[in-house]
Amino acid sequence: FKWEGPGTEGDGAPWTRVALQQDGTWDNFTTQMDEAGVTDIEWNQKIFEVNYQVGNGIITNILGMRDIDAYSVADVDSSDWQIFTITGNTEQDQISNELRYAGNFLDDKLSLTTGIFFFQQDISYREGRINLAKALGGDMDHSTWGIFTSGDYALTDDLTVNAGLRYTSEEKDARVITLNASDGAACADHVTYNCTFANLSEKWSNVTPKLGIAYQLNDDAQAYAFWTKGFRSGGVNFRNAKPSVIPAGPTQEEEQNSYELGIKSEMADGRFRLNAAYFYNTIDDMQRELNVSDVDVIILQGTVNAGDAIIQGIEIDFVSLVTDSFSVNGSIGYIDGGWDKINLLYDIEVDPSLATSGLFMGNDLPRLSPWTASLGATYDVDMGSAGLLTFRANYAFRDEAAYTDNNSTYFEQQHEVTASINYLTPDDHWKISLYGKNLNDEARYGNLTNASFGVLGPMQKGRVIGLEGEYRF
Repeated sequence: FKWEGPGTEGDGAPWTRVALQQDGTWDNFTTQMDEAGVTDIEWNQKIFEVNYQVGNGIITNILGMRDIDAYSVADVDSSDWQIFTITGNTEQDQISNELRYAGNFLDDKLSLTTGIFFFQQDISYREGRINLAKALGGDMDHSTWGIFTSGDYALTDDLTVNAGLRYTSEEKDARVITLNASDGAACADHVTYNCTFANLSEKWSNVTPKLGIAYQLNDDAQAYAFWTKGFRSGGVNFRNAKPSVIPAGPTQEEEQNSYELGIKSEMADGRFRLNAAYFYNTIDDMQRELNVSDVDVIILQGTVNAGDAIIQGIEIDFVSLVTDSFSVNGSIGYIDGGWDKINLLYDIEVDPSLATSGLFMGNDLPRLSPWTASLGATYDVDMGSAGLLTFRANYAFRDEAAYTDNNSTYFEQQHEVTASINYLTPDDHWKISLYGKNLNDEARYGNLTNASFGVLGPMQKGRVIGLEGEYRF
């Protein structure tokens, strides 16, 4: 059994004018907000897991329940003028259950897992754009269930094939604010939300397979390859600010085919581990959330099927135990991605007038950083009856990446340095940590939102030095 809760409260997100920080007009980590904002989140999550041995396998049932009530106020314009303050309230409750059986058969040549899954949630969202007197939001009842099976079969001591199959059925019933209930204009009641709602619903069902193979090259290395297929159901836009420009939905489902081949190896009697992989993904009817400036609503957002994309890349990671107490780890990755076909509604080459509205797809896929890398080290000092002292340091790099779909804003390259000193008592109960995060004090932002008066974003924390204690039962 596991329980989490009850919540957190404090000021709202610290928004800023990102462009003014990047060009040096404002110092990093500064804002001119006239509203501190509010963050008030209450949640209650319970997970029950039961395992029962039956024959050559184990029956497992995992029941999860969660409810969340979140309220926020954000001064998004980040100025000392009351231009764009947003209130948001989300209420959500969900329940899920997975029942599965996993066991070994045929003299342990076959490892099989099969089961059923159910998920249901009710979610309600209300957003008030106070200075604009506009109300947005919606409610949704969402349920899904599935049956699945997967297995690994050893054809020889070195060659194993794996296969899986899943059937999923999903349904979404939603209602989204469209008009004012009294006069048919855009809803302005951001207090009681007495608005007119549009009813939206859709069902999806899919079969998703997986096929793979693994070959033991020698005692220290294994090569593998697999193909799998996945689906993402259509979405509904609760921020239905301009349904004539971006429909509320539901969008079409997104389909992805993923291919991967790689190698996993351990050398030097297990003291050096090296993994490498190449992947190739095709995504049809890719769902993207447009984020553009608009003179009427300041920020216009909505989910659309943008087109078909191809993403491929290489990832390499290693861990080296230099001595019994000192280890080094690192990784490097390269990703190349782009549009194979853009939906004609959002193709600026087909309709150049889209440059005015910003509702088009740029050449670079959002959030895709071509290069990523990391390097870290850990040093343990065993003090015997006095406990264990561990020193850690890590550096991580992430390349520039587009944030908006029309490529009007980009996340800059990120370099993060973290370090910690951890003390663990001999009985393993107490852990005391002195840590530093973002030690290079780099300015970062949660998003880069296009508004009619500039690029805005919630600031993430700069350099953080902290001390924490943990007791383990």
